[in-house]
Amino acid sequence: MALEDLISNPKLELLGALLVIVSVFVVAIQTLPGLGEAAIALDDIEDIICGFFAIEYGIRWYVNNLRPTYLFQPLAIIDLLSISPLALRAIMMQDEYDVYDLGFGFGMEGGLVPESVDAGPLVLLKLLRILRLQRFLLDFETFREFEMVIGMKPTQIRPYQLQVARVVLSLFTLFIISSGLIYLTEAGRNPDIPDFFSAMYFGLTTLTTVGFGDISPVTPEGRLVVSLSIILGVTIIPVQLGNLAEAFMLDQRQMKSDSDESYIMTSSSICNACGAEPHRIDAKFCWKCGKPMVKSTSSKRINK
Repeated sequence: MALEDLISNPKLELLGALLVIVSVFVVAIQTLPGLGEAAIALDDIEDIICGFFAIEYGIRWYVNNLRPTYLFQPLAIIDLLSISPLALRAIMMQDEYDVYDLGFGFGMEGGLVPESVDAGPLVLLKLLRILRLQRFLLDFETFREFEMVIGMKPTQIRPYQLQVARVVLSLFTLFIISSGLIYLTEAGRNPDIPDFFSAMYFGLTTLTTVGFGDISPVTPEGRLVVSLSIILGVTIIPVQLGNLAEAFMLDQRQMKSDSDESYIMTSSSICNACGAEPHRIDAKFCWKCGKPMVKSTSSKRINK
């Protein structure tokens, strides 16, 4: 029971979310050339983050009685992908492999990509950790607990905020993964995409269909990724923005409805026929017996 309470603690969940964001930035910085000793520190940070996710994954499986079916749940698969880079790096370093040995062909040409096991496919695997953030948006109760941990009052948390968070996270996830695929297919072959930050810039202009023309894909795989990104950009982004606008409008209507219903103007008079009260100040008939109401000269505003 103690482990169940620990793994479901919203504060631990918040720590995991922060580590996901930190991990994305670490991965992006690791693709920069000429890091020197900083690369060692970044590797240590990456190993710590991956170790945290590995321990969390083990605890979650344990509290689920080590059931094999748990391993095939969507969130469990995402958790496994989050820790796979550490295992792959360990295997590759032990066997003295480099990225060529993976058979993907994303190698080192012209020194554009640091020669390390973090290049190519491992970068994409690390970026897939962004999918872990979906666990906070499963339902309103989970989202409410997360919002309360970051300091929001229960009265400040509204259902529309969950919809807004889902839209923003969906767009951010699409942006990060598409940028990762661009880096995977173009880095080392395209001199205009030497690092992940360049891939992010190109991914943003592709998804938003801006296309300044200063960067273009040079590999068949890269052209395929860019084509799919453009299709997703012109189909998903408008729909998501529409959902965002709809969420705001629904909240405004809900707030207006709550305001209209939060107060009822009532008359202090009592029905002479049946004695029922209170009544709306503009009531002409009793709400209980239907007899005509005698107007009262005094009124009061009652809060529900």
